[in-house]
Amino acid sequence: MLAATPLRFHNSRGTFSSERLTTWRLKVVGVGGGTGFTTLGIVRHVDPANVTLLDQSPHQLDKARQKEALKGVQIMEGDAEDLPFPTDTFDRYVSAGRELIPVQLALHDLHIYI
Repeated sequence: MLAATPLRFHNSRGTFSSERLTTWRLKVVGVGGGTGFTTLGIVRHVDPANVTLLDQSPHQLDKARQKEALKGVQIMEGDAEDLPFPTDTFDRYVSAGRELIPVQLALHDLHIYI
C-alpha cells in the first residue's frame, strides 16, 4: 500500500483534480517533471516551497527553472528508478512518465520513498 496519494491529471484540459490537494502545506513530488508543465498545476494548490520537481534531463530542468511560477520549487536532477529521497518525504506524488519505467519497480520505489 502506498503512503502517498497519486494525483489525477486531465491531459485534455491541462488541469489537476484538485480534490487530492487538500491543503496548501502538502509536500508533493513530481517525478519525471521535465519542463515543469505539470508542476505549474501543482503550485496553484500547494506552496511552491513544498514541491519538488525531479527529472533526469538537465536541458528540461533548465526550462523549468526559467518559469516564474516555479521559482520556489526545488528543481533537481535525478532518476525515477533510483529516487534520492528518505522514506515518508512526501504526501502526494505525480509521475507524468509512469510508463517509462516498469510498473512494479515504480510502485515499490513509491512505497519506500513516499
